[in-house]
Amino acid sequence: MAARPRPRRVRRALESGRLHRRHRGVYAVCHRVLTREGRRGVKHLRTRAEPTITRSRLERDFIAFLDAHDLPRPLVNQPLSGKEPDFRWPAQKLIAELDGFGTHGTRQAFEDDRARDRSLLIAGWRVIRIPYRQLREQPATVAGDLAQLL
Repeated sequence: MAARPRPRRVRRALESGRLHRRHRGVYAVCHRVLTREGRRGVKHLRTRAEPTITRSRLERDFIAFLDAHDLPRPLVNQPLSGKEPDFRWPAQKLIAELDGFGTHGTRQAFEDDRARDRSLLIAGWRVIRIPYRQLREQPATVAGDLAQLL
């Protein structure tokens, strides 16, 4: 499957295996394949052998965005002090929150987001908010900003 030019299909298959708790077997097969240079699809599989489980299409798109811009993959939706930031780079103490207007467009969500950002800032984390529209319409700017922050 990795030898075919369909990276999304490979990513979804790997993520599905992990979601259904079959990832140990999937990773064992990947490891065997990855140790054999010259096999078709090995290069592509190396970049996808550790799938990142996401909760939304926007999060999946963001992971693809990071890969496309050669930015490091973060922890995704991992608990931190009673919160679950969308994306977290622990070494850089950086958190990225993706904001779609449908989810974050109410007054309550706006205020909750600011309170959450303050508490994370007090705990020593830098929080950046990336609106869906900016990610779609200004990818080079967003990638440049993230690269500088990382």
